This record gives sequence, structure tokens and C-alpha cells, in this order.
Amino acid sequence: MDRDPYVLRLVYSIGFYVVYRLLDIVVLLIMIIQCSHQLLIGEPHGELKRFAEALSSYVAEIIKYLAWSGHKKPYPFSDWPASEDNIDR
Repeated sequence: MDRDPYVLRLVYSIGFYVVYRLLDIVVLLIMIIQCSHQLLIGEPHGELKRFAEALSSYVAEIIKYLAWSGHKKPYPFSDWPASEDNIDR
């Protein structure tokens, strides 16, 4: 597995932390849209549900990288996480 020098990893970590914080806003928007869709249509939006599942996996990858639990850099340095097809939550 490719390991970056400490200073380079620190730079990546700062960048991924900024992305992580910006995703808070994205999650808030998803929540508002899903609540509105549920209220108006009677069920959550399916595509947005799948995107949120993939987004949660992406956030988990960022946290693993920031916590030094893994050395694999998240997207865009690796593939975007796939969502699970059997979402029944």
C-alpha cells in the first residue's frame, strides 16, 4: 500500500477535513429535500436515497483516513463508493 510522507499526508488530511465539514451542508440539504419529498409524495426520493448511502460510505472513508485507520486516500484519489442496492431503511 502506498504511504505518503508525513507532511504530504498532513496536507491531504487538512484538505479532506475541509471536504468533511462541507459535507455537513450537503447532508443538511439532503435531509431537507427528503423531508419535503416525503411530505409531498409520501416516500423518500429513491435516487437521493442511493446517493446518501454512497455519501455515508465516502464520509466513513474520510474519517478512516483522518484518524489514520487506513492509508487509502478517499475520492477523488480512489473510486467513489458504490451504494447498496438493497436499501430498506
